[in-house]
Amino acid sequence: MHNHLNKLFLIIILFIGLSYSKAQQLEEFKERGVIYITTFGFANGFNEIAYAGNASISNRITTISAHQIVGYQFSPYFSLGMGLGFEKWKRTSFIPLYADLRANLLYNRYSPFININFGYSSKWYESPIPENQSNVIHGAIEGLYFAGGIGLKVMFSKSAAGLISIEYKLQESSIKYSDELNDHEKLTTNQEDRAIYQFVGVKVGVLF
Repeated sequence: MHNHLNKLFLIIILFIGLSYSKAQQLEEFKERGVIYITTFGFANGFNEIAYAGNASISNRITTISAHQIVGYQFSPYFSLGMGLGFEKWKRTSFIPLYADLRANLLYNRYSPFININFGYSSKWYESPIPENQSNVIHGAIEGLYFAGGIGLKVMFSKSAAGLISIEYKLQESSIKYSDELNDHEKLTTNQEDRAIYQFVGVKVGVLF
């Protein structure tokens, strides 16, 4: 975790430094119109997953994501759109479709922003073999998707900007496991419980 924080700090400093020379001469910025956002991110799981009554397992899943958003900017401070993403877990993947709400806190070349996503994730793939150490299958079914972040937007031109943010993410799904009746728990599972997976990470992107 300490190494991740150091990398995140360096990314933020580099991001601001590279963008300053391009943004410092700007005086006008896009106030309304269609916007397009593409982002890439990674996140680490941090919560406990309860299953089988009184058992639990730590969510230590790392995810890598790519998202595309098309929306409309109604004012310098507010936009609303629809997003489609691809979330790659260790042994499975999700495709979230969601509404994207964004609020810029300043009308300036540098502006803190808040974004909220809410929708539903379909499944792309699920490994049929339980994990070696835990004998469970994570993220076994589709479910509700939520993400929220706070970050910095830096204008490169009148209508183009760079984005970097800290993100919290929640995925509703299930965990598959075996009980004492399964004689082949390393090869298959025979039970399933609903589960909520929570993540925190960083996301970078561009807006046009």
